[in-house]
Amino acid sequence: MIFFIFFIYVPLVHSELHRLNTTYTGKNGQTTPGSPEVSAVTTLDGQQIDYYDSEIKKLIPKQDWMKEFASRDVWKDYTEIRERVQQINKLNIPAIMQRFNQPRGVHTYQRMYGCEWDDETGDSRGFDEHGYDGQRFISLDRKKIRYTASVPQARLTVMKWNNDKEQLDILKQYYDYECVYWLKELVHFSRATFKKTSIVPELTGQSLKEPIQKILTEDETNSSRSASDASYIRLIFVIIILVILIMIALCAIWYIWNQIKHHYSKFRYYKENNPTPQGTSTTEDCRQSEQSLIESSESLASSPEEESLSPEEGSSLH
Repeated sequence: MIFFIFFIYVPLVHSELHRLNTTYTGKNGQTTPGSPEVSAVTTLDGQQIDYYDSEIKKLIPKQDWMKEFASRDVWKDYTEIRERVQQINKLNIPAIMQRFNQPRGVHTYQRMYGCEWDDETGDSRGFDEHGYDGQRFISLDRKKIRYTASVPQARLTVMKWNNDKEQLDILKQYYDYECVYWLKELVHFSRATFKKTSIVPELTGQSLKEPIQKILTEDETNSSRSASDASYIRLIFVIIILVILIMIALCAIWYIWNQIKHHYSKFRYYKENNPTPQGTSTTEDCRQSEQSLIESSESLASSPEEESLSPEEGSSLH
């Protein structure tokens, strides 16, 4: 008995990895009763909390603590979301069949997405996987917020989705904040109900929307866009400041250059209008004086030779 109680108590006091998961399954072709065209199941820690299919056309809570939401108007929104998914599948599956060159037959398309959260470390991660006929088709890289194709037939879809920046931003918002937030709230809500306490988190369910469509509400989307616009405004402001600083620097350089040219012109004007005074030898004058001295020395050296007589001339005098 003590051993049994221990294993009940341990999960409540030790770290747990919680998981919120929604799976859509769509079928194309002839379906049989009990095998609806579209079904959707949401689970919390492996426990089913709601169910929808195209035959009953209702979203049904599967836990007593989830029935409170079924009485609210927002529950109708969740039903409409799944009805739209049903219409989307009617278009998507035939298109994929053409890519696989499958003119007929029964084929299935699945999407499984959600998030995990460690209640001790606080770590969380999101996931989003698409499959076709039981094989992986497309997956979302959560770090890069980019879709990757698992088969060549998925590349066209991946290219289209990756070019939809607005939807990628919405998915990032959903997996980074909203999904984890509601996972925590649902875990706390289920625990409070399990413990039979009167303290129950107030959940409106207003934002509990699947990323199959626009996850954020209109106000939240506008807020997100405003934040993005503010980032662009800041960037433009920084660019303007840099341009102004560059212009100031160029003006300063231009001013300094003009000052240098002005002083140089004044210097040249002064030199041209103020020649070197008499008695002041320039380099050229010094060079000419030196040349004259050399020539004078040569003439002096040659004078004795010109005045002396040759032996023949001397003998003739005698």
